[in-house]
Amino acid sequence: MLTNADLEQQYWQWRAALEQVPIDGTQTTNLMLSLSHHDEPRAFAWDRTVISAANDPMTDIVLPGS
Repeated sequence: MLTNADLEQQYWQWRAALEQVPIDGTQTTNLMLSLSHHDEPRAFAWDRTVISAANDPMTDIVLPGS
């Protein structure tokens, strides 16, 4: 490979294509923010509050070839 520049170029193109596969094969996601609080009369405390970020569960799954 060190003596053949064309072979080296083909090798690096192949490596770049392999690294691109997970990127192209990953489905896009939507961010979902959530705020949850346990209510008690006349009391609000951050220790009973949950803030979360996750993938949106209502996002459609795209089948290959669609």
